[in-house]
Amino acid sequence: MQKRDPQDTWFNGLIAGSTTPFIFYFILQQVSKIVAYFIDNFDGFSLKLICITAILANILPLQIFNKQDRGYAMYGVVTMTLIFTFTLVYYFRVDFFND
Repeated sequence: MQKRDPQDTWFNGLIAGSTTPFIFYFILQQVSKIVAYFIDNFDGFSLKLICITAILANILPLQIFNKQDRGYAMYGVVTMTLIFTFTLVYYFRVDFFND
């Protein structure tokens, strides 16, 4: 029977899955401001695009945990990704489901 890695916890996955989108959100927001500064007639990226891309950034810790064979941490990342996705769909429900 193999010993489980002590860092392979669901809580570590929750932390990685919640901080990665926030970091990428602020990075994309700054990149949008820089691009808007240099290009005329460009107001920056939309909030929806930045949020969706930030949530998609959770693929990075997911792949890292997969390579390290840390299954419980992957569950935490997937849980946070689903929570952020449902929150995003609820927040932009008018844009997504325009009746």
